[in-house]
Amino acid sequence: MIIDKIENSNIYKNFGERITKAFDYIRSTDLKNLQQGKYEIEGKNIFAMISEYQTKPESEGKLEAHKKYIDVQYVISGEERMGYAPLDDPAFAKASAGTPATYFFKFLCQFKNYMDI
Repeated sequence: MIIDKIENSNIYKNFGERITKAFDYIRSTDLKNLQQGKYEIEGKNIFAMISEYQTKPESEGKLEAHKKYIDVQYVISGEERMGYAPLDDPAFAKASAGTPATYFFKFLCQFKNYMDI
């Protein structure tokens, strides 16, 4: 997990061409004036999802995990608190056996780590 400012995204250019394209899109696009929806950057391989919502209490949140994809979260305005936990936690390993690359867990997680964005 990386927590940083978009101004520092050039530090991560060696992570691959796709992550670089995603960061370029964030830096070069007027995100505040886009309508909500899905915007393809490079077909279905790289895309942006623009959403506007009220954040939920932790008790209503769903735990999401990715093993194959990279999920870049960028808060355009406002604030959000996101909990996170390592995928090697035994509860994750048991719950994710035989699941697709992206999945939601059915159990609630007591996060030990938070980031306020």
